[in-house]
Amino acid sequence: MSFIKNLLNTFKQKLLKPILKKLFFQLQINHLELKEEIKSLKFHTQRLIYLKTHFEKNMFVSNQLKINPKYHSLLSLNHFEYQIHSQSGEDGIIQEIFRRIGVTNNYFIEFGASSGTENNTSNLLNLNWLGLWIEIDKDLFQILNQKFNSKIQDNKLKIINAAVTAENIQSLFAQANVPKEIDLLSIDIDGNDYWVWKAITDYNPRVVIMEYNQSKGPTEEYFMPYNPDFFWDGTHGNYGISLKSVELLGKEKGYNLVGCGILGPNAFLVRKDLCKDLFQEPYTSEFHFSPANSLTYAFEVSPFYKDYKF
Repeated sequence: MSFIKNLLNTFKQKLLKPILKKLFFQLQINHLELKEEIKSLKFHTQRLIYLKTHFEKNMFVSNQLKINPKYHSLLSLNHFEYQIHSQSGEDGIIQEIFRRIGVTNNYFIEFGASSGTENNTSNLLNLNWLGLWIEIDKDLFQILNQKFNSKIQDNKLKIINAAVTAENIQSLFAQANVPKEIDLLSIDIDGNDYWVWKAITDYNPRVVIMEYNQSKGPTEEYFMPYNPDFFWDGTHGNYGISLKSVELLGKEKGYNLVGCGILGPNAFLVRKDLCKDLFQEPYTSEFHFSPANSLTYAFEVSPFYKDYKF
C-alpha cells in the first residue's frame, strides 16, 4: 500500500504537476491572445463602422450637389466642403470663404472648443492662425492644454476655462487681449448663443459661424429665454437658436447668411461690407437651411429626401 502511495506521489510530482503547470501556462497565453484578438476585432469593427458612415455621408453629399438645384450655382459654398477636424464639411467652407474675402490678422475665437479633435478652428491652427478657445468643461480644458501645449508655448493659442455668458463674454475677450477686429468667430454653446452674440458689441469679426437648432426648421423664429445657468442635456429640442433667428440677428448686427453645411448644423455669416457679389443669394434661412443634420433625419423626416436611395 505504501509503495502504491509513493508511486502516485511520484507520478503527481514528476509527471502530472509539470503537465498541468504547462497546460495552465498555455491556457494563460491563449487567454491573453484571445483578449488581444477581441480587442483587435473591436477596433476593426469600429473602424469599419466609421468608414461606412463616412462613405454614406460622402455619397449623400455628392448626391445632393447633383439633385438639389440650390447647389448648382458656382457661388454655392457647399461645393467646397471637406472635413479635417470639423464636424462635417466646415473646414472646406471656412477655407473657401476666406479665399473669397481674404484674411487680415488670421485670428479666430471659438467657444465650445470641446477636445480640439472636432471643432471649427483646429485646422486653422495647422494653417498658422492665432486664436482663443473658451471651454467650460474642466476635463476637456485639461485635455486641450496637454494636446495643444506646443501651440500655447508658441503663443499661437490661448485657452480659457470658463462658462460663457452675456455678462462676461467681452471681459473674457479683454482678458485674452483679443484684437477688436478678428477674422473668425465660432459660437457653439447649445444654449444662450443668441444672447451671447448679441452682447458682443466691442469686437467686430469678419465671419461668424453659429450652430443652429435644426429642429426648428427654416422659418420659425426661436431663441431660448436667457438663462446663464442653462445646460442642454440633449433630451429636448428647446435650446439654442433657430436658423431664421440667426439670419435676423445677423442682419441686425450687419451680417448676411451666406450658407449652411449640407450635413452639419452650422450657419455661416459674412459681414455685409465684405459680401459684394461673392456669395449666393438670397441670404435667407428659407434658402440656405439644410434639414440633413443626420442621414436618419434626412431619410425619415424630410420630404425632400424621401425618394432618395443609395
